[in-house]
Amino acid sequence: MSEKFKNKYRVDSLRASWHDYNADCFYFVTINTARRECYFGEIIKNKITLSSTGLIVNDCWREISNKYRFVDLGPYVIMPNHVHGIIKINRDHLVETRFIASNDDKKDIQDDDDLNFDYFPGGFSGCLNPMINNGLSKVMRWFKGKVTFEIRKTEFGFAWQPGYYDRIIRNREEYLHFVRYMRDNPSKWIAAP
Repeated sequence: MSEKFKNKYRVDSLRASWHDYNADCFYFVTINTARRECYFGEIIKNKITLSSTGLIVNDCWREISNKYRFVDLGPYVIMPNHVHGIIKINRDHLVETRFIASNDDKKDIQDDDDLNFDYFPGGFSGCLNPMINNGLSKVMRWFKGKVTFEIRKTEFGFAWQPGYYDRIIRNREEYLHFVRYMRDNPSKWIAAP
């Protein structure tokens, strides 16, 4: 197929190919609305005043750590047409027991009829199934979906730009840089014409 289309329709991933996005790490994420439309509020005197849709975004963002116990939320800012936030994937306090079976539960698998997918997470694709990996992409997919579902109850045309942008935060200086960037973002806002 690549011969036929010669990679004409291929879109490179925005994710770093060398990084495991399921690993414990800090991430700075940016999520934009489609066509950069301003749904979430307006900047008045260098501060964001959230609209009703902006309040939905705020509620959904805060709900992330309730939905995903392995996520710690850092500072964030909701702008008229985008969201910036720091997310930490943190499994240090979790113990995964979902796929641990006692000796009594183990059995030999004789044929396909005996397959029990509780023993094989991810179905036929096994551990390559991205939906079983609790990482940044799963969190962002849930957040964008939840916001879209809630906002479209009143704003039928709402949409996100495909994907999201992330930056792996590697040290304290980078973390503080992004915190300052978010703090100063409303005062530097210039609305699109």
